[in-house]
Amino acid sequence: MKTNFLQRFWRGRSNYEKALFFVFLLSLPFLHAQVGGDGVGYYAYLRSPLVDHNFSFSSDFQNPNEELLKIFLVDHFVDNPITKTGHLPNFYSVGPAILWSPFLIPTHLAVFGLAHLGWHIAPDGHSWPYLAAMTASTALYGFAGLCLSFAVARRFVKEQWAFWATIGVWFGSSVPMYIYLLPAWSHAHSVFVDALFLWYWLRTRGTRTTRQWLKLGLLSGLMIDVYQLNVVFLVAVAFEVFSSYAEILAAGSSRQEGFANTLRLHAIFGGGGHTHSAIGTGGLQPLRGCCSQQIMGCLYLRPFSSWQLRDFFVCGSWTRLLERFA
Repeated sequence: MKTNFLQRFWRGRSNYEKALFFVFLLSLPFLHAQVGGDGVGYYAYLRSPLVDHNFSFSSDFQNPNEELLKIFLVDHFVDNPITKTGHLPNFYSVGPAILWSPFLIPTHLAVFGLAHLGWHIAPDGHSWPYLAAMTASTALYGFAGLCLSFAVARRFVKEQWAFWATIGVWFGSSVPMYIYLLPAWSHAHSVFVDALFLWYWLRTRGTRTTRQWLKLGLLSGLMIDVYQLNVVFLVAVAFEVFSSYAEILAAGSSRQEGFANTLRLHAIFGGGGHTHSAIGTGGLQPLRGCCSQQIMGCLYLRPFSSWQLRDFFVCGSWTRLLERFA
């Protein structure tokens, strides 16, 4: 039955989609499994709780004083102090760890299982099964993002041009660097979540239900949790939001009811985004005592943090909405 499904799925793909798959297979030998540079910070959000059972990050950085306690900000180095809980700060985003977890958690359990069978593999998060799972999952996310980008592009141009545009982005930009050479960094994951967000936004635009607005909000939270600058893709939703209100204002007699329904849907979108950020980022505040989005917001998006920008675009979160009508 599974074989029949795979056969039907493969037969349903176009020649260009099949070509993308074969290009991906041919590129796999270039994968380089390593955790280095900024990747240490991203990977620490998964390795530290999985292996050390804490968020202290004490065994993730070889030289915390150089890697974490001094950060380059506004053309000079500034202190990045120990958190209120006494732990090392980690100003990298938590999104990549969320995406790695479906692959790394089973790997961790498998390592323990193999130990009972006589295999001697260190369950430290740095041995080859962990690096292989992390690298392979990053490659899969990057490839999935490219396929989604191809699907979005062919909505607007002929499939052959969408294919060559995808190949151009794949090998004519920095994408291969972060898929094959620096898999622990967040940018391949950004390719995936940004493409998924735009694909789902386009797919549901004009007929979006309440549940789909919530899903889109959750996707926006994941997108920003992966990398804060991904907030720029919410411009697409901002355009849709302002356009819908403009149509309501031009509608006349049904203005009040239409405004209330539209505001409710947009609030659901904002609530979904905040829920994901609260689980993925805000929920860790008591444990790590420092906010990656606040630091990166100051670094890249002054004077607003990424979630404040999202609130501005989608007319507020559930909290603000309830306060307004309480």
